[in-house]
Formats: sequence, structure tokens, C-alpha cells
Amino acid sequence: MVRGYTDSQIAQTLSREGFRSARRDRVLVWTVLKIRNHQHWVSRYHQHRLADKVDDMWTIHGLSRHLGVEREWFYHRIRTGTLREPEVIRKPPYGNYLIRDDATLLARLRTAVQRSRRLGRGVATGAIAPEREASSAYPVARESRTARRARTSRTNRIAQDAKSDA
Repeated sequence: MVRGYTDSQIAQTLSREGFRSARRDRVLVWTVLKIRNHQHWVSRYHQHRLADKVDDMWTIHGLSRHLGVEREWFYHRIRTGTLREPEVIRKPPYGNYLIRDDATLLARLRTAVQRSRRLGRGVATGAIAPEREASSAYPVARESRTARRARTSRTNRIAQDAKSDA
């Protein structure tokens, strides 16, 4: 396998050297991907993404296993700005997220995970857990705006029909 090259670069090189696929005049990126997968050659992107640590920094995959949370828990915090630079960086050239291996940061994340669990929120996104949703102590509006609007319109129509019948 050619190390350090993307599937696209490999396909272009093979095409330039005169190789072609069965139905095209060039080698397609998809063909390189299929060959790589068939030979169990993992791309550098996936090697980094699935590793626990890269360059002494945690990957989302590794830290989620370490803390016992879903990966989405981290992505949610990155999207909302709870986790941001310099705690989180994107590793070129693939853009994988890496999180600093810092004792203070890890303690803060552990506390946030425990708080999420204690509040009964889904560890992944912070959504209210189903067992708390059903409880009368935690009322949750289940009806959507659209459903409420439709019900209100239907109620108003029934009331107007009743008035016109009287």
C-alpha cells in the first residue's frame, strides 16, 4: 500500500501510469477504496479516528471509551462551544478532533458526565431520559407545536360548527 496518499491521489497516479478500470478510461477512487477494504488496509484517517490517542492527545473515540460516554456527548459539547480550543484541536490533514490529555480537563469532563447522569439526562446529548419523562414529578410537554395548532384548529372548528347548529 502506498502510505501517506489519499485514495484520490492513488487513483490519479494509477490512471496516469496507464491503468484503467473495466468500464472507464481511468481508475476510479471507488475502485481504490474497494481494493483497500478488500485487502484490509485501513486508511490513515480511520487509523487516527479509531485510536485512543494520537500525538499524546485523546481522540473522541478513545476518550469516550475512557469516560464511558457516547461519542455524540463530545460532539454536542464541541458544537455548543463547551469544549473549544485550546482543549480541542482538529488534526490536519483529516480534521479529526483531538482533546488535550490534561488532568484538570479530564476531571472537569468526568464531573460533567456525572452531572449528566445525575440529572437523568441522556449522556450523549443532554436530552431528558425516558424514565424521567414518564414521571409526574418531571412534566414534559409531549405535544408538538404543529400538533397543538392542529388540535386547536380542530377544537375551534367543532366549536364554530356547534354554534352554527344552535
